[in-house]
Amino acid sequence: MISAKENQLPNLSRDIVAAKLTYANSTIPFLTVVVREIDQLAREHRSIRTRLGEIDLHRHLDGNESLYSDELKAVEESADKLCDRLAECYKEMDQVEGVSFDAAEPAYIDFPLQTDDGAVHFCWKLGEPTVAHWHWSNESCDLRRPIVGFEDQTDSSATLLA
Repeated sequence: MISAKENQLPNLSRDIVAAKLTYANSTIPFLTVVVREIDQLAREHRSIRTRLGEIDLHRHLDGNESLYSDELKAVEESADKLCDRLAECYKEMDQVEGVSFDAAEPAYIDFPLQTDDGAVHFCWKLGEPTVAHWHWSNESCDLRRPIVGFEDQTDSSATLLA
């Protein structure tokens, strides 16, 4: 369980927090588009991997490697194109200054900030209208906490007190 003290955003200059939140929130429209595409591509990738496994199983069970060679080639080409597009999406995200993300969990985007108490990450999740949470850099996004006291730093009518 997180204590009340651990739940508080470290003592930071209001101007620094406001600037970081304003910048982070300005990137959300772009990041939403890219992260949605990554999410869709990841689902397609799982489907392709499943199909490749099925083809491989049937090839071995039927004992006829050539029977599935055309389909295998087509599915592998689709997988290659999908991987190329995923790489392009990750490059697009790399172009956004001050953004950190985990390719294994791209639905969460972090905006790192160094404090006297250690590194914190402002955290946004696909589907949220604004950056409204934070967590320590050594914690997962699952432990993120609401950002309190900076509701005026968002262009959205949504509150940061989620």
